[in-house]
This record gives sequence, structure tokens and C-alpha cells, in this order.
Amino acid sequence: MNTKMDFTLITGASGGIGAALAREFASRQHPLILVARRQAEMEDLAAELRQSHGIEVVVMPCDLSQPRQVDNLLAGLSRQGLAVDILVNNAGFSAAGEYLHTKAQWQEEMLAVNLAALNRLTRALLPHMVRRGRGGVINLASTGSFVAGPNNALYCASKAFVLSFTEALHHELKGSGVTASALCPGATDTGFAARAGLQDTPIFRGPLLTSQQVARAGLRAFLGKKSKVVVGLGNRLLVLLLRLTPRQMATAISGRLTRHEVFRNQGSIMRHRGGV
Repeated sequence: MNTKMDFTLITGASGGIGAALAREFASRQHPLILVARRQAEMEDLAAELRQSHGIEVVVMPCDLSQPRQVDNLLAGLSRQGLAVDILVNNAGFSAAGEYLHTKAQWQEEMLAVNLAALNRLTRALLPHMVRRGRGGVINLASTGSFVAGPNNALYCASKAFVLSFTEALHHELKGSGVTASALCPGATDTGFAARAGLQDTPIFRGPLLTSQQVARAGLRAFLGKKSKVVVGLGNRLLVLLLRLTPRQMATAISGRLTRHEVFRNQGSIMRHRGGV
């Protein structure tokens, strides 16, 4: 079987930061594999990128919360001879609200996407990169990686895992020619807040980053072999402040920033999936 080389695989590529990352990689002539649940949106993006940049774009629908679909995705890559040199684990899942007021099924699916699928894809695709001595992994973390997150407890905990894992992997890969980099945006204008019911919380009321800003910063950090990047001066200052603040106080501040009265009065039945 002939193997096609040098593909960049992006999960959560049907919109938001994932689509912006696809456009950034396409502008640098990277052939792409787009992975998400929403096939129609990916097909539209693929057509745009093929026309604009003349690159090969493969669309592979997959629900990353379902382990069998992750297995099928990896089998499809092998069957089609698609070798991945850069993996972008952008897909994410938020189940916002107090822990006991969010559905257990949603919590389990969130952990499957944010943790299990990210690990499975990394473990399956990274050996090829190391053998070739190039490429790497970009994992979407968050400013929430740096603090416990009341009203979004599992999401922030999952993003703390992503940051810790990526920084450790970055260290282990030194000298291999392969890079692992964590992309840590704050509140971003992707439609995430409205769909997750967070648009009225303090953290989403100020100026928001754009998906393009996040994507460009993430790609620059990856190409510069950085272990992580916090996007936006305000977010960098916030992370610094959180590190200097006693942990209990930082947790209380985080809870106020994401507090929404509906979470306390009615309980949360909100979720959103995508790359945020």
C-alpha cells in the first residue's frame, strides 16, 4: 500500500477554532484531514480550502465520544494510507453548571472526548512522527487549565490534564524532532458561550478573542517549539495572577467568573461540543 505523507489531522474541525486552524495550516500548504461529527460543515470547509489553496483535504466524520468510532477513524486512516505528521486535538466538550446539576451521561461523554480520545489518537499517531523525526501534536487546553473551575468543574479538570500531559510530553520528546504544544485560549468568540448558556457570565462579557487570533498564536507556538501558549495579554496576566493567588482564593474567583444564576436556581442541562 502506498502511504500518503505529511497530513495534518484536526479534530473538531467543523467550526470555531478548529476551522480557523485548518485555514492557517492550509495557507502553509499542509494537506488536511478534517475530523468532527458535522460532515456538511466539514465538506463546505474542505471545498473552500481546496479551491483557495489547491491542497488535498480528506473529510472523516467521527463522534469522538464513542470509542468504536475512534477505532473506525484510526482504521480508516490505515486503510486509506493516510499518514499523519501533525495531530491537532482541538475537539472539546463542555457540560457547564454545578457538578450535581449536570447529566452524568454528558459528563462521561465530555471526559471521553477531552481525555480518552485525545490520548488514544496521540498514542496511535505519535510513533510515526518519532520514527520520521518530525511533526508533532497540538492539544487544545484553556486558561481554565490553570485553576479549579466551580460551575465547570470537570471541564477545567480535563483541561488541566491536557496541559500537564502536553508539557510532560514536550519534555519527553526533546531531541526527537517532534514537538508537543498546548494551546491555551481564554474566552473566544466561537458561539460556544451562547450554545453552552454562558454568554451572560462575567468571563464572556468582556472583549473576546477571535478564532483566527487563537489559531495563529497556536501555530506560531508550535512552529517555535513552545510547550504552551496562553493567548492574549489579558489572559497571560490572569494566569500570572492566578499563580500568585492562594489556591482557595483563586478557586473562589474562578467560580464567580463562571457563575450563572440558572445553574443555582434550576440546575444546568446545558452542554456544547466543539473546539474551545
